[in-house]
Amino acid sequence: MQRLLPAYFGNYWDMPTGFDDWKASIDATMDPNRKPAIWDVRDAMRTIQTPTLVLIGEHDFICGTRWANEMSAAIPESTLVTIEQCGHMGHVERPELFSNAVREFVIK
Repeated sequence: MQRLLPAYFGNYWDMPTGFDDWKASIDATMDPNRKPAIWDVRDAMRTIQTPTLVLIGEHDFICGTRWANEMSAAIPESTLVTIEQCGHMGHVERPELFSNAVREFVIK
């Protein structure tokens, strides 16, 4: 995970204070016996009746803007927020923008 970590961020070399402590605490394991699974819930998204926040980092390589746009279009009560200059871990990379987006969604 430590070797892959730079890919998860929009700018890995310009991280906020406290990032090094967070990075040192990461502990991920892989299950060598895990079987690939098809997980396609696109048809089910139209049935979601709960207001939903779709929060995406501009440079997210895992759940990129294409998928976020598709998800937001499919969920009737969704709000799409893109955090600029951010990757997959907005809560770490841009914590203030991430928190503001969540706060604004919750109080609206």
